Amino acid sequence: MDKKTEVAVVPEVIVAKEKGQVIGTLVATEDWWVTFDDGKTQIRKMLAAAGIKPATFIPKSASGGKLIMKLPDGSTVVAEKKAGAQVNLIKWEV
Repeated sequence: MDKKTEVAVVPEVIVAKEKGQVIGTLVATEDWWVTFDDGKTQIRKMLAAAGIKPATFIPKSASGGKLIMKLPDGSTVVAEKKAGAQVNLIKWEV
């Protein structure tokens, strides 16, 4: 990965049903797109910088072209698989 991953520290998790807190933005590494593997790496680095332990991503065949990770605390990390896409941390209401 040649370019630096943009990272924003998460001050607190916003509780919402459909909207979450942006923790970073995906950066293109292959001309103008983001590969699935590189997107996963960037998201893991963003979570580590925010002090959140990463989990396993949902396979790309089941995620509809998005990068989706379910965290142990019940929250979800979601991002489109494209350059400039926002990485959202969503805490679902129970």
